[in-house]
Amino acid sequence: DSRSSNGGINGAIGSIPFPSAPVQPQPPTSLSRRGSSIANAFNSFVNLRSFSTTSSKGLATANNSKLELSLTPDLPPPPVPHEDDSREDYLIKLSPYGNEIGPILTETDDLFRRECLHYFLLHHFDFTDCPLDIAMRILLIFLKLPKETQQIDRLLIEFSKVYYEVQCRNKGNCSFWVDQNQLYFLTFSLLMLHTDYFNPKNKFKMTKNEFISLIHDDKESSGYKVPTEILSYFYDNVTAKEFPKFEFTPQPPSQSVETS
Repeated sequence: DSRSSNGGINGAIGSIPFPSAPVQPQPPTSLSRRGSSIANAFNSFVNLRSFSTTSSKGLATANNSKLELSLTPDLPPPPVPHEDDSREDYLIKLSPYGNEIGPILTETDDLFRRECLHYFLLHHFDFTDCPLDIAMRILLIFLKLPKETQQIDRLLIEFSKVYYEVQCRNKGNCSFWVDQNQLYFLTFSLLMLHTDYFNPKNKFKMTKNEFISLIHDDKESSGYKVPTEILSYFYDNVTAKEFPKFEFTPQPPSQSVETS
C-alpha cells in the first residue's frame, strides 16, 4: 500500500500510479437534498451576526454555471471526457491542472465526474487515521474549494462518502458515525463555521455554545447524536487556524492530451 500511515495524499498529482482495484458501486443517497437546508440554517445565523452577507472565502453562489478557474494563462480549457475514457484516463488528463481538479470535477452534476472524484479521493488520499476536521484540512490543501454552492455540495458529498467508507473499512468505526448523511451534515457545518470565523468582515463570530446548539438542533441528519465533547473539539480545532492553501503551479498538458 503506497499510502502514508499519517494520512494525506498519495503521491504527486500527475505522476501517481492509479491502482487497478475497482471502486464498489455507491448506493443511492439523499445527501444532495441536505445541502440547501444546511446552508440556509447556517447562513441565516451568520447573516444576522455579520456585516457582510457573502464570505471572503467564496461560498456565495455564482451568478452563472461557467467554470471559473484561476489557471495560468498558458493552460488550455480543461479537457472534456471522452466516451471511452476510464476514470484513470480522465484523471491523468486533468493532472496538469493540480488543485483545480476539484472545481473541474464538480462543474456539472454528471455520473462520470462524480465517479472520478470519488475514485480520486478514495485512492489518492489517506483519511484512515484522520479525525474529520484534519481530513478536511488535507482535502482543502490539495483541492481548491469551488466557488459555487452546488459545486461545494458535490465535493462534500463525495468526501463524506469516502471518509465514511474508509473509517468503516479500516477501523470499524461505523458505530461511531450514524451514516454518510450525518457525516455530510457535520462536514458542511464545519466548513460554514470556518467561513464564519475567518471572514474578516464578520465582527461577531459564532461561539462554541452556538455552534453546538445548531448541530444538536438537527434531527433529520442525526446531528443531535454527535457528543458535545466531539463538537467542542471540532470547534476548537477549526477556529484555531485557517485552512491552509497548497501553492501549486499548474503545468501545460503534453501535446498528446486532447482537450476536446
